[in-house]
Parts: sequence; structure tokens; C-alpha cells
Amino acid sequence: VDPRYIQIDKKFSLAEPTLPGSSFVSNLKQKKQRRAAQKVATSYTPPANFAESDTSNLGIGMKVEHPKFGYGKVVAMDENGAGRKAKVKFDNFGEKTLLLSFAKLKIHD
Repeated sequence: VDPRYIQIDKKFSLAEPTLPGSSFVSNLKQKKQRRAAQKVATSYTPPANFAESDTSNLGIGMKVEHPKFGYGKVVAMDENGAGRKAKVKFDNFGEKTLLLSFAKLKIHD
């Protein structure tokens, strides 16, 4: 359909405004490519000798490494029994709350 004949109410539009001559589909493709590039830029591959640490003494301020999220720092702890959780601020992935019974964390000095 020729874009001249399409009217979209801006308050209902989820897409960014398009320039004359550009198509809605090409804008979506560009957004998808940018998101894929961002994911590649923040990917992390653990070293071959990655081994998880005992997290029973994990505390706020400790530096850790996760096999998916990379390096981070513990910013908060939830010490409620067996469901212990740590909130970790990772360098490239932001804050994540991890259940310590499942999270594979390596503690760094």
C-alpha cells in the first residue's frame, strides 16, 4: 500500500515516526538489527577453567563472576533461609537477582 494513503493516529502508533519514502517494515528491521548488535556487544563467554564457589559466605560488596552475565558486584542480600538471594550489578547486564541455590557464581578477591 502506498504510504500516501495510510493515516496512523500518532497516539496509537508504537513505531517511531518514519521519514518520507521509508517504510514501516524497514524501520522494524533496523530496530531488530540494532537490538541484535547490542546483544552481541554485551555477550560474555566464561573461561574454560570456570568453577563455581561456595556462596555460603557471600556478602555485600564482594566481586563475583557468572557464566552468562560475566563480572559483577553484590549490592544486596536476602538472607531468608534456604531461599537466599543476591542482587548483583553486572558490568554489562545491569542488576540481576539470583537465587544462590541455583546461581553458579565464582567469588573473586
